[in-house]
Amino acid sequence: MKIVSLLMILFLFLGTGCKEEGGDDTDNEGKLFTEEDLNRKYKEGYDKGLKETTKNNPTEGDFTEEETFVSVCDRSEYMKEFLQVELNKLCDLITKEDLTGVTYIDLSQQGISSVETGDFSGLISLEVLRLDQNQIISLPVGIFDGLVEEGAVYSVLKSFSLSQNELTELPSGIFDGLSSLESLDLYNNQISTIEAGAFDGLSSLEHLYLYGNQISTLPEGIFDELSNLESLWLNENQISTLPEGIFDELSSLTTLYLSYNQISTLPEGIFDELSNLEKLFLYENQISTLPDGIFDGLSILEYLYLQHNKLPAAEVTRITNEVDALGLYSFAIHNQSPD
Repeated sequence: MKIVSLLMILFLFLGTGCKEEGGDDTDNEGKLFTEEDLNRKYKEGYDKGLKETTKNNPTEGDFTEEETFVSVCDRSEYMKEFLQVELNKLCDLITKEDLTGVTYIDLSQQGISSVETGDFSGLISLEVLRLDQNQIISLPVGIFDGLVEEGAVYSVLKSFSLSQNELTELPSGIFDGLSSLESLDLYNNQISTIEAGAFDGLSSLEHLYLYGNQISTLPEGIFDELSNLESLWLNENQISTLPEGIFDELSSLTTLYLSYNQISTLPEGIFDELSNLEKLFLYENQISTLPDGIFDGLSILEYLYLQHNKLPAAEVTRITNEVDALGLYSFAIHNQSPD
């Protein structure tokens, strides 16, 4: 009797424990599943569960924008402290939504020696960023990625200032995503290398300050995407020559500073496309001769300073006669200070 009861219990257990959802342990033809069938179905169920787990817990390479957000507590010390004070919250309580209220950051004179990728994560409303008078020697590529809102193409940053630091180079693509930028201030660094493409994408840029660096050469086409640029400051560098056509795409340029360099001559037609140029500063160079008619296309030029160069008397006379036809408001070519 006991044996019969045990057999019945075992039968009931086998009849109910092997059922699939919505079915039993038989196939559509009423045949019992073999052990191989059951193993296969178990594996299918395991794989399905694994996919769901992976979906809910993504591995490296599967992270979304939300999941790659860098916690304020994990950022550089200077950025963590600034945001805690600015938002009046401890770092672990600051949310991504909190950061959208930050529009202005000034971290000048803070002894900062480096910036890290992720420091600006989530600051999608930032319009002004100042890092002047620190000891920053480089900018990592991708440093500005966190300024771009999810689904957007570019940030809303309008002004970035990194003057009086120790920057030595500008890599290609370093300013990617900053197409709203209007002012870029990099004066008084130690920049000696500017890679081709460094300023690509800065279609809204109006003012570019590069004076007081160690720039000796400029790549061809370096300014080609800066069609809205109004002022370009290249003075106080070590530039000896300028590539032909270097300014051809700067149709909005009104002010060009090239003083205090090592320029000895200029390519013919270098200013031909600068139809809106009003001020041109070429004093304190090594210029000994200039192509005939080099200023002829500058129809609205008002200020031209050429003093403290190496122009012989005959060249001074020739240039003066050419420039007189332009009717300049202020012109200096002899050893005198600009007005």
